[in-house]
Amino acid sequence: MENATFAVFMTIAGSAAFIGGVFQVIMWKLNRRAALKDKRQDMEDERSTESKTFVRAIRLIMHDRLKFVMETHIAAGWISVDDLKNLKDMYECYRDLGGNGLLEHLYDQVKKTPLKTKNAQGDFEKPALLELKHKPQILAVDDSTTTLQSITIALKADYHVQTLLNPLEVQAVLFQNRPSLFILDYLMPDLSGLDVIKIIRGFAEHRHTPIIMLTGDDASGTLEKALEHGVAEFITKPFKLNELKNTVDKILKG
Repeated sequence: MENATFAVFMTIAGSAAFIGGVFQVIMWKLNRRAALKDKRQDMEDERSTESKTFVRAIRLIMHDRLKFVMETHIAAGWISVDDLKNLKDMYECYRDLGGNGLLEHLYDQVKKTPLKTKNAQGDFEKPALLELKHKPQILAVDDSTTTLQSITIALKADYHVQTLLNPLEVQAVLFQNRPSLFILDYLMPDLSGLDVIKIIRGFAEHRHTPIIMLTGDDASGTLEKALEHGVAEFITKPFKLNELKNTVDKILKG
């Protein structure tokens, strides 16, 4: 009898131990699943915050640019048909990004501004918008301050040159400006020149904008990659100022 009782006791004890072990495994899995869920949520929150910060920065840039453009047209007293269309597209993009109604009264004034398409000589004329009436705009992107200074010196007499050290800023700039030509370094931190080209071509208005590629590597493979990405000209560093100027003139002035 004692042996039978002991056997029953051991069976019960073993079952309890087994159940306890299973319970611990289940709790461990539940806790691990909860921890992973919290981690994923934290990552999603972080990405959402970064995205919102980027959108907010773009919106602020567009707000300042739109305000300047609208006030320029209002002060000039007229606006061309093309400029009004471009302004409308930019304003709608600003509103889509969450822009508030602070600019709405200016936009209404611009829409009431007289339209002009040609001057007295019959030539199409735009107002002094962005102060670029007589100078084509060029965007140069290079992680070398010295190179950007050289580009500016070579081109500033005939062109409006905007320079960027950080290629990550290109997209934000293209929301507010429309360069006639790009000068890009091939090798840069964060993004390569080829990566920047992909960003540029993502804008419908820049799918065919000419690009000059600069690099210290004159290997045929590098040249081929640049040409495959639609680069118009390829200049090897170090370059002479007149070489760059002549190349730009050939592209923009024919």
